[in-house]
Amino acid sequence: MSERETRADAEHWQAALRLYEALLDLPAEARAEALSRADAAPEARERAARMLAQDGRPGLLDRPLPRQLLPGAVAAEQGDALIGRRLGRWLLLDRLGQGGMATVYRARSLQPPLDQIAALKLLSLAAATPAGRVRFEREIDILVRLRHPGIAPVFDAGIAADGTPWFAMALVEGVSIDAWCQEQGLDVDRRVALLLQVCDAVEHAHRHLVIHRDIKPGNVLVDRDGRAVLLDFGISRLLDDAATRSGEGYAFTPRFAAPEQLSGGDISTASDVFSLACLLHALLLGAPPQWPDGDGECRDPAALARRDSDHALRRALRGDLGHVLRRALARDPARRYPTVAAFAADLRAWREGHPVAARRGGAGYRLRRFVARHRAASASLALLLLSLAAGMAGIAWQAERARSEAAKARAAQAEAQAARDQAQRQLARAEALNDFLLGLFDASSPERPRDALPTTAELLDSGARRARDPDSGPPGLRARMLTAIARVHGLRAQYDRADPLLAEAVTLARSDPGDEGEALVEALLLQARLASARGDQATVARNLAEAERSAPRREPPSPVLLDVRTERAMLLLQQHRPLEAARLLERVLADAQRMPALPPARVDRLRGDLALAYLSARQHARVLPLYEELLAARAANRERDLLRYAIALANSAQNLVSLGHFAEAERRFGDALRAYDRLFDSPNSYRAAAQVAQSALWTRQGRYDEALAAADAGIAEWARSQGRPLQGFAYAHYFRLEPLAAAGRWQALEREARAARAGLAAEDGNHDRLIRTEMLLAQALCRRGDAAAGREVLASARTRLRGTPQHDPTLRAGVDEAEAYCQAAAGRLDAAIAALDAAGREDGAYPPGDAADLVRRDRQRARWLRQQGDAAAADRFDARADARLRALALPAGRPWPATAATD
Repeated sequence: MSERETRADAEHWQAALRLYEALLDLPAEARAEALSRADAAPEARERAARMLAQDGRPGLLDRPLPRQLLPGAVAAEQGDALIGRRLGRWLLLDRLGQGGMATVYRARSLQPPLDQIAALKLLSLAAATPAGRVRFEREIDILVRLRHPGIAPVFDAGIAADGTPWFAMALVEGVSIDAWCQEQGLDVDRRVALLLQVCDAVEHAHRHLVIHRDIKPGNVLVDRDGRAVLLDFGISRLLDDAATRSGEGYAFTPRFAAPEQLSGGDISTASDVFSLACLLHALLLGAPPQWPDGDGECRDPAALARRDSDHALRRALRGDLGHVLRRALARDPARRYPTVAAFAADLRAWREGHPVAARRGGAGYRLRRFVARHRAASASLALLLLSLAAGMAGIAWQAERARSEAAKARAAQAEAQAARDQAQRQLARAEALNDFLLGLFDASSPERPRDALPTTAELLDSGARRARDPDSGPPGLRARMLTAIARVHGLRAQYDRADPLLAEAVTLARSDPGDEGEALVEALLLQARLASARGDQATVARNLAEAERSAPRREPPSPVLLDVRTERAMLLLQQHRPLEAARLLERVLADAQRMPALPPARVDRLRGDLALAYLSARQHARVLPLYEELLAARAANRERDLLRYAIALANSAQNLVSLGHFAEAERRFGDALRAYDRLFDSPNSYRAAAQVAQSALWTRQGRYDEALAAADAGIAEWARSQGRPLQGFAYAHYFRLEPLAAAGRWQALEREARAARAGLAAEDGNHDRLIRTEMLLAQALCRRGDAAAGREVLASARTRLRGTPQHDPTLRAGVDEAEAYCQAAAGRLDAAIAALDAAGREDGAYPPGDAADLVRRDRQRARWLRQQGDAAAADRFDARADARLRALALPAGRPWPATAATD
């Protein structure tokens, strides 16, 4: 059933229930006429009629449950006494199977959605103790949130009176994945593709902090549409404690279990990676891996493909696929893929002919992979040249533009000569740069074979030497080459090599009056960007000012001048002036749209920058259409430029969080993180930022433990991406503050806020974060009763606030709220309520997604008013909080928590 059909079905049931309740009190003879006149859809009237017809008749719902529900007791009875009985909303129809851990029944729902069919599992290990019940309910709550087409969803669950836990999940009709592969005669590539479906499902669960721990062929069914569906997610997790107490150990299948599972060690996502690799081994070779005696690694899969028909399989396993499989099957978890996403990324790379991370091959290996994908020699050489000269990507565009301008010049009269001269200069420059680049391939080392390609390092060093040679060309051309080489070093964060090259490029470009200033602008612009990466805003501002003065003046502006103005806007963003940045970017985008020769990708990037500026300015409604337009445009090109698509996904998800569209935001964060996992096999700031933003989403949904875990993952990745130790990394504490405050964990908040304050104070440019840290620290201190210390910290926050004229208005509201708690801690409720009133003056600055803060303040104000005996005023604030919650229980997202954190 489609989403639209599901929604319509639910609406019919709701209307039918309303009709049923309205007609129930009428005499039986009057019901039919009233029903026929009811203003409702035919489907709703028909369902109401069925319910009315059943009214008063005894049925299965009236049967009592048997006293014994444990599967062990069922076997003792003649037949199966549970069939025909009810558990929760489910009627047990027939028994599907029984194992050591559970008995499975086919069940039908007796409540809307009526007649829904499920597989209901009665777990054989009881959860009768209070701790067991709490644990079961907590685990089921996690499993119910898993929503992925490759995971059989859990509908609901319960615990019978005797302590027997049960849960109902989707009943999947299909065959096991290994049987499906045999029946369909799938080749190696299609079997790997099928396993990738399972990987996506497992990776989704890992994002929700759930590990399967029993992945095997019998737990993966393939339905009639060829879709792999993973069953029994979390069953081992549900049974873990009870099974351990009974001496059985939690359930798993030894032949598909990781070594750490067999030895009773720590279970992690790497354990599921191992089981997925065992499953792939079984799909390819018909059996799980074989292990020698002792502590060695598994037998080489290629050596097990002995049949004559296994020729293609042997070739694949001796190549990259074998490397991928052996890494995933490593006995030591630290040597496996760290995540399922990384494992899946290598499998996809193998299918697409790209290099795999497991191979760790050098330039020759990457070249062979490249040639295998692109058979035409000329195309491969052209692409190789472009990949080696990252900074020369504009050459082809300049040449094309030059030819276009030359053609137009021949058709014009008055402006023909000037346009032709300019076009010919640009064409000559592009061709000279092209010749310069191609000439680098003559620079092989003397000991290198004549037909061997030089390495990237040799090309860059050779290019720098040629650029310094006055005979290589005019100064502007040589400055461009030095800038291109410096750009490559900058992308690798090799600033000590990039900086001197750029200094030489600037000197050369200043000495070439015939270059129209473009070479100088390009060098200054790159200097500014590298200085920005190091936080040197003074150098950024100085270089951008000279670059704008030096840029050629014409209408429409030159592309390089648009780049300079875009970088100026980014500097304004760093200086916390987002509205100024947005206004400047609007002008740049308007100029860019008047330039038909400008590549669409340039215009696309400008839209992304403008959206980021609006997002920083908290103009969330204005950002929404920009991101939707960006995503629609980038989706068509996602495979060729996955990074830009992923960035737009993550940024748009962050904006949706602010607007309160939580479900769609969570989906986009998941898609963005999977894309980053495909793109990067080492820590990077993109993935870290997405994880931290996802933590903010989960905080707003009241999922505080998940929010803290996501924040910790993002923090750790961020530190590693910068090569910094986690200890002493200021953000290691800062990004934990919001979920701790929302959860009301004041002792932990005080500890983390003190550490964050010390770390942030040691770095420049953290004024807003320092204010937020101090206001949360003050609140934690005052809520714990230390009003004097809280007021001292609060005074520091107010001083910083006065010195930051471009501050976020919600900071002022947060400081006023902390003031309220400090006044309350000192016993001054009148002053506390006045401080909350001051915070309320900034309510209009909060986007819908942050309204939990407003609800929290309303609830607190109501509590204090009641303490003062003003029940009427307290009721008004509680009513306003209720109205805000009702308005924000959006269909697109999980409703707000009913209560915010309180004392």
